[in-house]
Amino acid sequence: MRIEKNISKKSLVLLISIVVMLICVTGVTVAFITTKTDTVTNTFESAQVSCKVNEDFDRQTKKNVSIQNTSTDGVPAFIRAQVVVNWVKGDNVLAEKPVENVDYSLVMNANADENGGIWKKFGEYFYYSKPIDSGSNTGILISECKPLKACEEEGYTLSVEIIASAIQTTPTSAIENAWSGVTVNNGEIVEKN
Repeated sequence: MRIEKNISKKSLVLLISIVVMLICVTGVTVAFITTKTDTVTNTFESAQVSCKVNEDFDRQTKKNVSIQNTSTDGVPAFIRAQVVVNWVKGDNVLAEKPVENVDYSLVMNANADENGGIWKKFGEYFYYSKPIDSGSNTGILISECKPLKACEEEGYTLSVEIIASAIQTTPTSAIENAWSGVTVNNGEIVEKN
């Protein structure tokens, strides 16, 4: 019986020795890798996407309104715009809004351009369906906008502002996070279902 206890104690001591040795070897290996491996720094540059509104304006009528992708990084962008119409006098905005087809006429372009891009309204924004290359313009958003009559309040004039924004075309999740209500399908902006 003593022989069996001796063998069990010897087996236990051997097992513990092997475990301790494995822990030491693992620790030394990790320490070596940590001290001998150079740090790798991943740098990501975000795309600088911007846009500007182009229009013909003769102090009375806006015509041929389009938006240009002014990105200097060569990044294609999706473009959206909001048309804001108010009566203004200096920095003052009249609470009463001008009424379309009564106070002003607004002719939106409903035709696709030569690249198949078209403006679509989802919610309060007009979205240009196709991506626009850096330096290129969207199709025409507004063909013509002009006042039909003067404001009844003294000194107020019609103000038609185009507020445009651009976003890089990839990744799609960036577009969906920034512009709620739309997604990209087959390379075009579409309304989310």
